[in-house]
Amino acid sequence: MKKLGKNSLSLIGLIDKRLINISDNSNGLPNGMGRMLEGLSRFQSTIPQQLPIKPESADWDIHLSPERLVKVFEFETFKSLSFFVFHLLDYQEENQHHASVTVDYRSVGIETYTHSIDSVTELDKKLAKFCDELYEDVTHIDKIKIDQE
Repeated sequence: MKKLGKNSLSLIGLIDKRLINISDNSNGLPNGMGRMLEGLSRFQSTIPQQLPIKPESADWDIHLSPERLVKVFEFETFKSLSFFVFHLLDYQEENQHHASVTVDYRSVGIETYTHSIDSVTELDKKLAKFCDELYEDVTHIDKIKIDQE
């Protein structure tokens, strides 16, 4: 997988970066959020795991300003890329939630966030999960076709 931009952070990197000073509210997080993230960073939490960002797939990058999920999918054939894009556009129209989709030769870049609040919401996480599942289906079909040849 290709990664977009040098300003991307992993989820753990984002947590660690925001935990620099958790004893007061100078970290820019809402009251109590620092303690929640501190517990998660030690992999021990007594509260429900509800981070502000929790992508369904760990390999989505989190970019900031605005907060958004980003991933690039690579395809073996133009036909599989076309299938992926067609079904992604259909999903977006059906759910009335649209990501930025960039096609570059045999790769598709997806960038999603909820524009009205400049942040990642459940809609974006569902779209990310749909993309991962669709990509898995497309690459599986490609593999079956190659094995049959």
